[in-house]
Amino acid sequence: MGRVKTRWIKSMAEELVSQCPDKFSTDFDKNKKSINEMNLVHDKIIKNKMCGYIVRVVGKNARAI
Repeated sequence: MGRVKTRWIKSMAEELVSQCPDKFSTDFDKNKKSINEMNLVHDKIIKNKMCGYIVRVVGKNARAI
């Protein structure tokens, strides 16, 4: 069983992907660099969780198309 992500992380990640879809992909490291450039989150653990969820959201959107 995996860990549950909080509602705040999910909503922020989905909002970022909808606002800037060209900045994010299914590559975790590239997403991490994009989040660092935006200077939104300073906590390493939250940043990693958000980037991981962004990978999932982008992949889900790609499969839906």
